[in-house]
Parts: sequence; C-alpha cells; structure tokens
Amino acid sequence: MQISAIILFSYLTLSIIGFIILIFRGKLTPPINQRPIYYFPIMIGALISVFLILYSGFKEFLIVLPSSWGSYNEDGKWSSYRDTVAIILTLAATYYFFHLIAEVDRKERVILRLKENKKQGMNRLI
Repeated sequence: MQISAIILFSYLTLSIIGFIILIFRGKLTPPINQRPIYYFPIMIGALISVFLILYSGFKEFLIVLPSSWGSYNEDGKWSSYRDTVAIILTLAATYYFFHLIAEVDRKERVILRLKENKKQGMNRLI
C-alpha cells in the first residue's frame, strides 16, 4: 500500500513539474498532430494533482457546513453536503484553471506571431 502511494505521489509531483516546464517552454497547446508522446500523461497527472489540491482546500474552506448535513445514497453510505459542494467547486475551479492557462498561452502565441510578422515586414522594407 505504501509503495503504490509513493509511486502515485511521485507521478503527480513530476506531472506538475512537467506541466510547469511545458508552460515556460511555450509548448502547452501545440496542434494535436505535433504534441509529443509525453504530453498526455503529464497533462492527466497535472489535472489529477490540481483537482486533489483544490478539493482538499475547498473541503477545509467549507468547514462552516456541519458534517451532520447530508444524506444517504443508494448504497446506504453517508454523503455530506460539504463533500458534495467541495467536489462541485473543485470541478469548476479545475476547469477554469486549465482554461485560463490555455487562454494565456494562446494570447502569448498571437503576440509572438504578430511580433514575427512585424519583424518580417520591416525586413522587406529594408
């Protein structure tokens, strides 16, 4: 049990590091046919890592909701409203986080393309 937890933690940690490296190298959102093979495992690991970090934060943030508030599901297992609200907020925040990073990356690529076009235009004049 401990070995698998260590391997999972290592994978998630390395995925976040790889995701940050992809961001700073400007290779976050290349066209689908130009994505390297290591792209998808890194993105999945980063997604899981961000989800787990945000979930634990939202669950602690929602400490004002008592644990006694909730209901039993079909299996007879107790499900508190704090967990349900934390999952909903985490899903929305994770989506927004990755959407925001993709938008910033897209805008940076547009700016770089405009600078390159301006440089080529200046070279044609000279």
